[in-house]
Amino acid sequence: MLMNIIRSGVFAGLVAGIVTVILQLLFAVPIIAKSELFETGQIVFANNGVPFVKVSDIVAQMRSIPVIANTVVATILTCIGFGLILSAGIQLRNTNITVKQGAVWGIFAFMAFILAPSFGLPPELPGSGADTVYGRQGWWFLTVLLTIFGLWNLAFKEKLINIFIGVFLIAFPHIIGSPHPEAYIGPVPPELSAHFVSISLSISMIMWILIGMLIPMFSKD
Repeated sequence: MLMNIIRSGVFAGLVAGIVTVILQLLFAVPIIAKSELFETGQIVFANNGVPFVKVSDIVAQMRSIPVIANTVVATILTCIGFGLILSAGIQLRNTNITVKQGAVWGIFAFMAFILAPSFGLPPELPGSGADTVYGRQGWWFLTVLLTIFGLWNLAFKEKLINIFIGVFLIAFPHIIGSPHPEAYIGPVPPELSAHFVSISLSISMIMWILIGMLIPMFSKD
């Protein structure tokens, strides 16, 4: 089982990571490049607006090639790590799943690792106001952990008490609230930030669904 977890998780994460990198370079990175211009003061936000970022801005405004390479490697390694986590969960629960069932596992993982934390801590562009790193990291880990256990109770337990436990665990981090700065400040236009959030969540959802679908393909009974 261990080798199956490693093989399916690594290959699923690798393929999904490559796709994720392409989507990031096409859609997310140009917005990040534009936000960095606001952060450094090269562009100043005004009510009359500024030209919207284009894909061609990757060449004109992107960071150096080594930084891009580091981002690519980090993204792929992160996807492989996520693939190993999801593969372990699938294998421990049920070794024989279909591609469609794998997609469902991917959706639940997206909900736990990305969607639930984003309710309190949405993806942020450079220059956005934020609380301390330690506070955000602690709340993120708490939210992910409790959401996983909550979804597990809802999906695999049949007793009524487990439903209440699952709902409570999922809701608890949002009841206590996520850490936020006292004031929201930053040079980045809110429209740009909103667009980045929607793109980031969409790419993450595609990534997790791909990982879930690919794990059964690389698994060996």
